[in-house]
Amino acid sequence: MDVAEIAVTAAKSYNVIMKKFLKTLWSILWPVVLYLLIAFVVEIIHSMVFVYKDYLTTGDFNMSEIMEKVTEQSLYSTGVVSIISCVIFVIIIIHDRKKHPKNTNKRRIRITVAALMAAVGACLTENVILSASGITQYDEAFNVINDIITGSPVFTQVLVAVILGPLTEELLFRGIIYSRVERNYGFWPGLIVSTLLFGALHGNFSQFIYAALLGVLFTYAYHISGSLILSVVMHMVANAASLVMDAITVAAEDPYKAEICLLVVGIGLLVCGMTVMVRKSRAELKKS
Repeated sequence: MDVAEIAVTAAKSYNVIMKKFLKTLWSILWPVVLYLLIAFVVEIIHSMVFVYKDYLTTGDFNMSEIMEKVTEQSLYSTGVVSIISCVIFVIIIIHDRKKHPKNTNKRRIRITVAALMAAVGACLTENVILSASGITQYDEAFNVINDIITGSPVFTQVLVAVILGPLTEELLFRGIIYSRVERNYGFWPGLIVSTLLFGALHGNFSQFIYAALLGVLFTYAYHISGSLILSVVMHMVANAASLVMDAITVAAEDPYKAEICLLVVGIGLLVCGMTVMVRKSRAELKKS
């Protein structure tokens, strides 16, 4: 083979690699852009509703007050965004599954229990460590979001933060992004890309760390079980545990001791859950 043939072969290989890369990149970016676009449109409509109400009431409107009201009630608009996005993401995943069927591990009862234990454990452990590190105290964006959630009615917190939010995020980050990257490049690239995007979309440093680390756990569980339902339930359980933890620390006479107890419980659940998950996944690999 002469130099010209080598150059032609290399050019063809490069074109194939780049075409695959750009196709994969586009396939994971457009659902994210669509989600952000839906959120933007819903926020605009939400703002316009307040403008219209103020104008009808007073004949004028104060934009700064309106933006403050929109921020305070942003959990409601997040719920609307989640409902719309869920429908679209389910359609996308069904289309993907028809083209690329995914095998599921039917013998996953122990993996499911272990995964839920690990999810609660990771949630408790991360929350206590982030709180103790002082990072959250100086993260203004995180505190704004936390105040919005805790200041909302309990029903709204559960509906949006525990049910709709996790469902939407798992459909997007595990069901679409991870699956598409993993299909073309394998587990590790899929894990890294999906967890980094998952963390980044939360919009602040504290939640980036928290969400990215939890994302690793959710992705691993999805990978070994093949069940998107499992990662969705894990995410819901973790968010519920976070709300319960906040309630416990607020009600506790000594929040420091309460956090220490929660940390011990969290580490125990995380270690036990991960141990079972890893052992069961290795056992299933040997059988296959």
